[in-house]
Amino acid sequence: RPAAPEPTLMAFLFDSLTLESRALALDAARKYVGKQKETPHYIAVFDIDYGLQVLAPFTRDAETIREALKKVTAARPGRVDPQGVTAMIGPSEQGLAGRAPGVTDSLTIANSQLNPSATYVPGLASAMSGSLAAAGQTFAEQQRDPTASVTVSATAALVTALSRAPGRKSIVLFSEGIPINRMNDARFYSTIDQANRANVAVYAIDAVGLRTEDAILMAGRQAASNTREDSDGNLTSGRFSLGDAARAMPEVGLGILANETGGQLIASTNDLSRAFPRLDEDLRSYYALTYAPPRTDADYKFHKVEVKVKRPGLTVRNRSGYTSLPAAGGAMPILAYEAPALARLEATPVPNELPILARALVFPVSAQAARVPVLVSVPTSALDYGRDEAAETYAAEATVLIRVRDAAGQVVHKASEQYSLSGKLRGLEASRAGELLFYRQAMLAPGLYTLEAVVLDSRSNKASVRLSSLEVPAGSDTSLRLATPFIVRRAEQVEAASRDEANPLYFGDVLLYPNLGQPLSKANDKDLTFGFTAYDGHGVPIAASLELVRSGQTVANVALPLGAADKQGRINQISKLPLEALSPGAYELRVTVQAGQKRVTRGVPFAVSGQ
Repeated sequence: RPAAPEPTLMAFLFDSLTLESRALALDAARKYVGKQKETPHYIAVFDIDYGLQVLAPFTRDAETIREALKKVTAARPGRVDPQGVTAMIGPSEQGLAGRAPGVTDSLTIANSQLNPSATYVPGLASAMSGSLAAAGQTFAEQQRDPTASVTVSATAALVTALSRAPGRKSIVLFSEGIPINRMNDARFYSTIDQANRANVAVYAIDAVGLRTEDAILMAGRQAASNTREDSDGNLTSGRFSLGDAARAMPEVGLGILANETGGQLIASTNDLSRAFPRLDEDLRSYYALTYAPPRTDADYKFHKVEVKVKRPGLTVRNRSGYTSLPAAGGAMPILAYEAPALARLEATPVPNELPILARALVFPVSAQAARVPVLVSVPTSALDYGRDEAAETYAAEATVLIRVRDAAGQVVHKASEQYSLSGKLRGLEASRAGELLFYRQAMLAPGLYTLEAVVLDSRSNKASVRLSSLEVPAGSDTSLRLATPFIVRRAEQVEAASRDEANPLYFGDVLLYPNLGQPLSKANDKDLTFGFTAYDGHGVPIAASLELVRSGQTVANVALPLGAADKQGRINQISKLPLEALSPGAYELRVTVQAGQKRVTRGVPFAVSGQ
């Protein structure tokens, strides 16, 4: 006999909705919750409004859920495009990794507004412990990628939260559409793969309801409009892509997300509550099948899964497959192009086939967090270039990936970039003379971390890995703080409109590019230029000094005059030393700042060549 259904976890996610769509979505959600005292499943309510907010944590208390639904927001004017396709990309969130006590992240938890008598998840408490914090971290990490939409980032964050609980889980997504294109393809499909590994099904609901025009007609209108604007009226010769227009239609992204995760799409109806009987039926009648693959080690490849039944008249809905990843792969989504690079990063011994450099700098902007710029460099001359003599073109491709692990070995930050170099053969030598310079910034709580960096040449499969440790110092807002000093490789003046205020390598209107370990040449470099940042707020004057050390011996020790602090309390200092007096060899540059009896020293190694 069928066993009594056990409560499962269900997340209501309200995308940025117009007033009309919000009314339809809330009506469906309220009908499901009803006037009962307790819901059949544990439900949490989330809202997207420039970020991800928790309106109610997982609970079966129906009154708490009803109160949370009253707080769901509507999209502000101008945040939805004329076709009703929500494509809002919010400001980059400064999430905090490392989980420092008392520090909030970009996930707003409205606990103060919740019903104090609510009953929360008792049986799943241990599994769900810290899940909302993990969701916030995932959301913040994804939003640092300019190609990530808020909707996809929020869905991935909820998958991360739900992955900690056993059994089948579901996300009910009320949205007006998820446009997918070449820019966000990788992150969109990685979210699907992450959901499949976590046993999370997405039930996507087109909150617009019954549309007056179908997707084909909407795409056709875009095509017609483009031919009128195009001088020759030819769709294939202009920048317009009919395929991109079709992929941007509301039902495409929502349909793929639902179907590939084993959920369902509810569209072309004003009765959005139709989704819930189907969802309840799925939760009561699904089958869990497992098997042991013959390969025991993760191969980072996608493996398609197909389920067939012999009985006629039945339709099977199943997840499309999975990407083989190690058990400790972490909760962060893995993009398709990242898998080969991760495989090389996990290899033993780690590869060293490309001349790469990697370095992290620590800027302790407060007692709770530090901005940590991470830079990776590889000369393009080390890459394998393919030549197409008939088309007179060249092509090369590389992937750069970094991971930051905390003292417990958990991945708290991951970022990557795929580089494609191509052009006419006449520009090949200029391309080979260049450099790939990767830059990302993490926000880390005080603690010890390990930086892992890998560069993979996609054509030759050659790779190199660099491992290093870094420390974010603990302290108070009034304690003496000093960022990692760095040798300046070059500087670039940037107009005010183009500056990134969150980038600590901006010293006024100048962007400084750190030397990552390239030897200084006495023949070409007349001066040793270095920079560092100290933080004011100590109540006493700050003094600074420089020490040059070679083989444990001090070769120079001079005082450094400091400028005034800016409005953020930073003292950005750029100084020079003549390089002529230094003999070739390896050195360490140490900067010391002192306020009263307190002093802090930070150093950076560098090398001088005789050429």
